[in-house]
Amino acid sequence: MEKLEAIPPVPSRVSVAILTKFEKARVLGVRALQISYNAPLMVDPGKEINPIKIAEMEFEQNKLPIQVVRNLPDGRREIWNLNDFSKS
Repeated sequence: MEKLEAIPPVPSRVSVAILTKFEKARVLGVRALQISYNAPLMVDPGKEINPIKIAEMEFEQNKLPIQVVRNLPDGRREIWNLNDFSKS
């Protein structure tokens, strides 16, 4: 079994606190799939029934229950909460 290191504190992280467009697409896609399988919603969707649109609503309101794992070249991993990324 693979040994995982603890989450490093924010000041000692190596990568930048900017969510890439690829990470955002993956996060929204994973969450939309979860929603399509009847996962609990974190926002009130109103009349919206499209899982992708609901995932985008959750993203905009910082309510996505997903973390981003970044694999570093030296084999370490960084685990980021979506709230840790700067909004641009």
